[in-house]
Amino acid sequence: MRGDTFLERAYLHGVTSLLHDTLERSAHAPSLPGTVREALRERTLRAAAVELIRRQELQHLLELMADAGIRPILMKGTALAYSLYAQPSLRERADTDLLVHPDQRERLFQLLRAQGFRQPDAAGGELASSEAAFGKDGSTLALDVHWRISSSPLLSGALEFEALAAQAVPVPALGVHARAPGTADALLLAAIHRAKHHQSPFYAGGVEHRGDRLIWLYDLHLLAPALTGGDCAALVQRTARNRVAGLCLDALRVAREAFATPLPGGLMDALERAASAPEPSMVFLRGGRRALLLAELRALPRWHQRWQLLREHALPPADYMLGKYRTRRRWLLPALYVRRAVRWLVRA
Repeated sequence: MRGDTFLERAYLHGVTSLLHDTLERSAHAPSLPGTVREALRERTLRAAAVELIRRQELQHLLELMADAGIRPILMKGTALAYSLYAQPSLRERADTDLLVHPDQRERLFQLLRAQGFRQPDAAGGELASSEAAFGKDGSTLALDVHWRISSSPLLSGALEFEALAAQAVPVPALGVHARAPGTADALLLAAIHRAKHHQSPFYAGGVEHRGDRLIWLYDLHLLAPALTGGDCAALVQRTARNRVAGLCLDALRVAREAFATPLPGGLMDALERAASAPEPSMVFLRGGRRALLLAELRALPRWHQRWQLLREHALPPADYMLGKYRTRRRWLLPALYVRRAVRWLVRA
């Protein structure tokens, strides 16, 4: 494999710093060209420097939130970076995910805007969207604020804010106000996040991708051995109740194949039993976009919610459409909506 291809794939999978750290510590590391090792080193040093600045910014924001009576829960990459990884910068990530109680969403938005953060035009919709991105000029800290763990009705009830908060654990490295999901909840979140991106794209270098990333599987590789017996029981119970056991089972299987992950005894058998009944959420791994939409519509209990979801998917805000297609010509909006619909039908 060419050196530039190797580096591109490392970036795509979010493991540049992790690879460098592994190579430096291993006496049996494979031989790589000097230019590749130097590129890995430079990117790792840059990531570590950015992490220091980002950490200070995040601590300050968490203090401001606490003063305003807002106590979010750190999720996904940042939570794991400061609880599982030897160095936080080894867990590469584009943003910091925060879960906030739905009642505190607008108050948090106001606080962030007062601190100079801005929200780009988003597709929006109360049912079709459950998060808002915020960025700030000159800042290394990008935020993704969630008020549900997922916009999909197939997944959103699996872990609600109150349930996560009840089992949340402190993250001392980020200050007295930082907290993150417990191990079982963090593993379930990682499995759900991985499944979601089999349908929803992620972007690396501005290019759209779907499917697995090694860094997500490595998260699972670190989380699984940390499960206690009580964690395993809670995980199985929660996945069975919310019909997501299959997603968790598949995620752990793939992580084990990739990294020979040691799994707690009996966990896979228990998840297999929990996943033996049909689970609509498996459409994330086995279905197309049309099948996913139909499953989500069935998951909503009321017809007016189904119509609302369809409307929000088909007719996002005009400013979002203009930004997505990089034009200011509002008279083009009807054609842009038609283009969006055709593109969806072709790719479904």
